[in-house]
Amino acid sequence: MNISPFALAAAACAATLAVSQSVVPTVQAQSVVVPLYRVRMEWQKANRVAGGLTVRGKITNTGSEALTYTQVTPILVDAAGHCVYKVSGYLTVSPLLPGAEAEFRASGPLPPKFADLRTTFYESGKPVLIEPARQLSSVSPKP
Repeated sequence: MNISPFALAAAACAATLAVSQSVVPTVQAQSVVVPLYRVRMEWQKANRVAGGLTVRGKITNTGSEALTYTQVTPILVDAAGHCVYKVSGYLTVSPLLPGAEAEFRASGPLPPKFADLRTTFYESGKPVLIEPARQLSSVSPKP
């Protein structure tokens, strides 16, 4: 039996392709998740008050859905980025319609020394996307 070199090469390529397809895992496309809830942080500020800390701020609802039960969680982090303090509060307006603004406030006992203030928002347990702030200020992280 005489086999052409081209047929032999084609058979080898087909065998290699079959083996490589069975070894290489398939990757399924992930659907793009477009958040229903979006806000823009207009400003936020942490103030030390007698015996504690109050975090206040203002957001604009930039999403297409109203925010009705929005939990606000200011988080204070140290220089290494580790959470050293966390409090919770809610928006002062409900429902917050698309395009509308609302303030938030959360208070707690005096925290340890911190370097930065970060705030997260959740609408009925779902994360709210926070767009970049126009102007963001926070208290000086002195003890």
